[in-house]
Amino acid sequence: MNNQVELNEDEFGLYIDKTTGDSKSVRRFTWSNKNNMEVQVITYGATITSIKVPDSKGLVEDIAFGFTFLEDYMAPKNRYFGATVGRNANRIKNAQINNDDTTNEGQLHGGFKGFDKVNWDYQRDGTKVIMSHYFPHVDEGYPEDLIVSVTFELTNNNDFKVDLKAFTTKPTLVNLTNLSYFNLAGHGKGAEELYKHIVCINADQITDVDESSNITGNLLPVSGTPFDQRNPTVLGERINNIPGNLGYDHNFCVTKGTDSGNNFIARVVHPPSGRVMELYSNQPGVQFYTSNSLPEQGKCDTLALVNGKEVANAVHKIFNKSNSTTTASKMDTPCEKNTDCNPVRLEEDQFGLYTDKTGKSTSVRRFTWKNKNNVEVQVITYGATITSIRVSDNKGLVEDIVLGFPSMEGYTAPTNPYFGATVGRNANRIGNAKIIIDGKTYSVTANSGKHQLHGGFKGFDKVNWDYHRDGTKVVMSHYSPDKDEGYPGDLIANVTFELTNNNDFFVDFKAYTSKPTLVNLTNHSYFNLAGHDKGAEELYKHVVCINADQTTPVDDNLIPSGKLQPVSGTVFDLRVPTVLGERINKIPGYSGFDHNFCITKGSDQGNTYFARVVYPPSGRVLELYSNQPGVQFYTSNFLPEEGDSKDFVEGKGGKLYWKHGGFCLETQNYPDAVNHVNFPPAILYPGETYHHTVVYKFSSMS
Repeated sequence: MNNQVELNEDEFGLYIDKTTGDSKSVRRFTWSNKNNMEVQVITYGATITSIKVPDSKGLVEDIAFGFTFLEDYMAPKNRYFGATVGRNANRIKNAQINNDDTTNEGQLHGGFKGFDKVNWDYQRDGTKVIMSHYFPHVDEGYPEDLIVSVTFELTNNNDFKVDLKAFTTKPTLVNLTNLSYFNLAGHGKGAEELYKHIVCINADQITDVDESSNITGNLLPVSGTPFDQRNPTVLGERINNIPGNLGYDHNFCVTKGTDSGNNFIARVVHPPSGRVMELYSNQPGVQFYTSNSLPEQGKCDTLALVNGKEVANAVHKIFNKSNSTTTASKMDTPCEKNTDCNPVRLEEDQFGLYTDKTGKSTSVRRFTWKNKNNVEVQVITYGATITSIRVSDNKGLVEDIVLGFPSMEGYTAPTNPYFGATVGRNANRIGNAKIIIDGKTYSVTANSGKHQLHGGFKGFDKVNWDYHRDGTKVVMSHYSPDKDEGYPGDLIANVTFELTNNNDFFVDFKAYTSKPTLVNLTNHSYFNLAGHDKGAEELYKHVVCINADQTTPVDDNLIPSGKLQPVSGTVFDLRVPTVLGERINKIPGYSGFDHNFCITKGSDQGNTYFARVVYPPSGRVLELYSNQPGVQFYTSNFLPEEGDSKDFVEGKGGKLYWKHGGFCLETQNYPDAVNHVNFPPAILYPGETYHHTVVYKFSSMS
């Protein structure tokens, strides 16, 4: 007997976009488990349309309100039955929100065309279905681009899990929920049976509302009021005692312990049938609503337990909550009392203006960090680019150790070899500019012969990123639309930069997509620990150590063969400190290093030691840590030969940069990984977060 949860898919109807006239299939997914429980969800509105559950005698009823046809879900009379609601669930007083001193229009449940009124993309993952959608800046008045995913899953424990996630380019309001209407007697059994339900809600307070159901800002204790549902209460004994005699439509403030993860929210029982529903979530509130706005004849035919805020994770038991939670870690410890504290300083100014092809000009912002050890780092929003890193040597002499340009003209010039830039969607090369995702072939732009390099003609290095400041962190963000440079799916990428007083410079990449896509980001800084202008002669004195037992061999076009080659006994064995000048001209067929090294990792797949580079004459040291599987070691082989008067790169201070004038350590997935099954996975799916961390540690030795 097959006791696995079954998942089937069919067409529920056709959704026609009123703006474009395009039609798209609305898919219906049906889960059934070993206990004869069945759940149906459609892509229109990411909507739960049916939940069938046996009672204590085995009689099955559909306990969720819904419609038979798509037309009814699209009709104005639909009261959000089963829908995913957003960008903001519930009400916004005066239809106004204030975000970073910018006021934007809002409404009830996300506005005229909220998340409930679009046909979502979807992806299947075993018995999970991940629905996703991209919502643009100023959609229904809300600021900033947003990608949202909702993951649905039924288990054999009768847990139906609903996991809501959102990812934005800049600060914005997000408060998601599912608005299913329940009647545990059966969706058609009406108020008479609803009044028999016994309700228990884990809440000591509610949020006070005015006559228009807008929040006043006051928190009211439930003790001694009709809102005290902490003990099981027959709904019919309370529902008509609510002030205003309308029924429940109130937010209950969930009582939580020290654990901010999943909590018990509510329990509802229908004694005649024995059906029980429990709700667990990580959210601070739950809206208890008894369908008061349905037509009078059917008033109170159902109840809704609506839960959500920010990246919501709502589930019912018949619904039990998924185990994912949102956590945050701080990279540097705050100053403690009675401790000499010199906080890192962060300043902002204008580096220049960026004018796009439409003629629109935007300010390119420059951020400058300086710590108590006189380490100074500068990053600009154009290309999310590191432009300067100034570090002392063992005698206190400060040098700028990264190659770069003094002005915007250098960074926007076609001769810019990605100095300091954030590279994406895919760093490194894609063979034949083709990628295969779940059996489907996509052609991406070929900007390096017949191959693609560093994301195409206009990769992430060639756009002016949005930004916001968070203390001494700067978070830069970029929205890349579906089919950008040939890549599928809307994508939002964030890069967070931070310098600490330990001389650690953190670069943290995240990305979120609406469709399966390829993501492999990196930073392309060129280092010379002697100083950005000291050239090959000093670079050859660097001592390099890379924690890698293997490399990925490449052909004449630097496309990996798919093999893994041990470094032992080869010029690529940099596992022990090696003087760069003794190896750089011995690479077979190449004029230096431009190879991916496969990092040797232990059982911990988090941040790992990658490399250590020392410049003995000054004592400057760079150590690199990351969570990625590979690092591209590149010795600027494609910079012009020194003395070439026709082809030169003029950098900061008017200095000329030549071949072997700097080195790159580009943390990454293996190049062309999407086209080699034995390489680490490279595809990002909706509902997942691409997370790539890098730590540059600077020091000096005597």
